[in-house]
Amino acid sequence: MKTQKRTSHVFSASLPEIEAELAGFLGAIDAADKATGSAVLEIGRRLIFVKENHTKHGEWIPWLKRVGIAKRTAQSYAKAFEQFGNVPLAALLNASKMFELASLPPEINMPEFLACEYAVPSSGLKKYVNLMTKEELREVVRLERERAGLVKPKQPKVSASTEPQVLKNPFETLAIDQDKRDVLYGLPVDVALKVAALEPDLMKSVLNVASMLSNRAFTENYSSVLTGVIGGKKASEIVRAYKKPSNRQPLSGLAIDPYEILGVWDGDSDADVKRKYRALVQKVHPDKGGSELLFKIVNAAWETYQTDY
Repeated sequence: MKTQKRTSHVFSASLPEIEAELAGFLGAIDAADKATGSAVLEIGRRLIFVKENHTKHGEWIPWLKRVGIAKRTAQSYAKAFEQFGNVPLAALLNASKMFELASLPPEINMPEFLACEYAVPSSGLKKYVNLMTKEELREVVRLERERAGLVKPKQPKVSASTEPQVLKNPFETLAIDQDKRDVLYGLPVDVALKVAALEPDLMKSVLNVASMLSNRAFTENYSSVLTGVIGGKKASEIVRAYKKPSNRQPLSGLAIDPYEILGVWDGDSDADVKRKYRALVQKVHPDKGGSELLFKIVNAAWETYQTDY
């Protein structure tokens, strides 16, 4: 019997269901452009999955026509996911801004770019990306592309004022190590600016707490976190107040596919499956820093394999 490798995914692998999801995301973008950054990323994620797993040579363009997505538009969605899938702040942008940013030179560091203020060439106004209009962002992006030699200037440069006026990164001169700098860049811009304005030792203590919490938990509780740090509380004590155990769900309602969970093929020998199970269970064991839930799922997959397969 010919065996096939089971591809892991975080959404349904069914082509009809993916098509229905794409229609929903596209409808959200048509209805309201303000909150669709996450929709753009989800569309890009699914388009890449379909192209790699559901279409053969020559089938991609006809399938795009069937779901109502132009080839160039599909390329924009896929490029947006590839560039912004791991940039937390990008999901807060609207779709048009995300597409504009996707054309920036590849050497641009996206988290740092989103954290900087820029002077809009046509007006001279200094703004962060999230506060710019689409037209203002287009001006800044075009000038960055001109600087990189990707496009020719629209007109001869008359003075230095036609160069992209990148203002000083407010975080660049901070005396913090790279780990804390990464934490700072990952925060929403308004919160990051508040943290950067703190006295150096206080700022480092606050960033230490931020590194131990999710961005959401830290941002929502910034004022009380700051009060705790100023009051001399230990970071572990502060963090404990905002970490809550998840609502544990019984595994009885979870569909366990041992092949997908254990990362094996249908048809692999029992010895190979057992070897992969042992390697995986060691990685997710709670005593070695792993997840208790993942540990349970891996063991449940192994039990299902032994019982049903």
